[in-house]
Amino acid sequence: MLRKPILMPANLIEKVDRIAKDRNVSFAEVIRNAVDVFGEDDMTAEEETLLEALLDEVIRSTTDLAAKLDQTITY
Repeated sequence: MLRKPILMPANLIEKVDRIAKDRNVSFAEVIRNAVDVFGEDDMTAEEETLLEALLDEVIRSTTDLAAKLDQTITY
């Protein structure tokens, strides 16, 4: 396996931590599972809901970050 650092908002980290705790797996395992099912046609309804929530949060947090950067950066 290779290590890849990623940035995530605190609330998304909390969500992944809760999922990992509920399933008794590691944080990384939750992320790997989410990536594995991304784009697959045979996702369960629960997996699809979790993946959609994860992606919605990533999009929201990225948009928020971009807006904050725009406010901070002076040209």
